[in-house]
Amino acid sequence: MILIHSEKNFQTLENQIRILKAKGLVIQNPSVAKKWLSQCNYYNLINGYKELFLDYKRINEDPHHHEVFKPNTTIEELKALYDFDRELRILTLKYLFIIERKFKSNLAYYFEQFHKSPNAYLYAENYDQTRTKNVNRTIIILKKEYNRASRTETSHKHYIELIEHVPLWVFINFISFGTCSKMYKNMNSREQTLISKSIAPSLEIQDLSAFMEYLTNIRNICAHDERLYAYICSSMPPGMPLMQYFHLSEKARKSYFGLIITLKYFLSRKEFNSYYHKLKILFQNLDSHTHTMSIKKVYRKMGFPHNWKNINHI
Repeated sequence: MILIHSEKNFQTLENQIRILKAKGLVIQNPSVAKKWLSQCNYYNLINGYKELFLDYKRINEDPHHHEVFKPNTTIEELKALYDFDRELRILTLKYLFIIERKFKSNLAYYFEQFHKSPNAYLYAENYDQTRTKNVNRTIIILKKEYNRASRTETSHKHYIELIEHVPLWVFINFISFGTCSKMYKNMNSREQTLISKSIAPSLEIQDLSAFMEYLTNIRNICAHDERLYAYICSSMPPGMPLMQYFHLSEKARKSYFGLIITLKYFLSRKEFNSYYHKLKILFQNLDSHTHTMSIKKVYRKMGFPHNWKNINHI
C-alpha cells in the first residue's frame, strides 16, 4: 500500500500515477495522465477537484481514513471538472468586465460632473470629509497608479504634455477595479447615489461599496486561476430580493449561485441571457463527461436551488 503521507513529499510523475491508482482512480492512459499532471500539477488537478469523487463511506470505515475514490472513477472525470471550473472562470470574468466597464464609466462621469478642477480625484477635499483616513489612503494609491500610468501609458503621457493633467475619464482606464471600488467608497453620497442608480437601477440602494468589493474579490479569483465553482464568500452584499425568491440558505447565498443573482442585477437582460445560456452549455458539457458523479452534486456544491433556471425569466 502507498501511504497517504508519501504524496506530501516530492513525487515523480510515475509515482503520482501509482499513488492515484492505489486510491482507486482509473488511469487507462498513463501518458495522457502524466501530461495533465505536468501541466496542471497534482495539487490543482487532484486535490482541487477530488472531493465530489471520493467514496466517503469507505473512507469513514477505514480506521486510518485513507482516501479512496468511488469505484470506476477516472482521471478524465477529474479533468472534466477541472476544465469546467476553468471555463467557468473565463465566462464569469467576461461578464465581470462588462460590469467593471459600466462602473468605471459612471464613476468618472459623475465625479467629474461635480469636480471639474484638473486632477480633482487626487485631492482629499473632493471626497467624503467624514472618512479622512480612508480618503488619504485611497489618494496615496491613486497617486501611485497615476505616476505609473504617466511612465508607461502613451495616452496618459499625451494628456500631460497637452494640458498638463489627465481627465478622470482617461485615467479611469488605468485604475484597477479594486482601487475604483475604494475610490467610490470614499466619494460623496450624491455621486454614489447617481452611480448606483445608473448601473443597478433595480437595486434600491444608495451605496454600491459592498457590491463592488464583492465583485472585485470574485474578479481576483478568476484572474488568479483559483477554484471558483466551490467558492464560498465570507459575506454577501445586502439588498437583493431575489435571494428571498429562491429561499436560499446562508451558505447558498455565499456560493456561486449568489454571484449569479448579483450578476442578474448588474447586467442588462440581453447580457444576462447570453451569460445564462453559456453557463447551461458548461453544465451540459460537464454532465456528458462524468459518469460516477451526478451533475446534481455540482449544482448543490454551487448553491443552486432546484428551480434555478427561473433566474433567466424573472
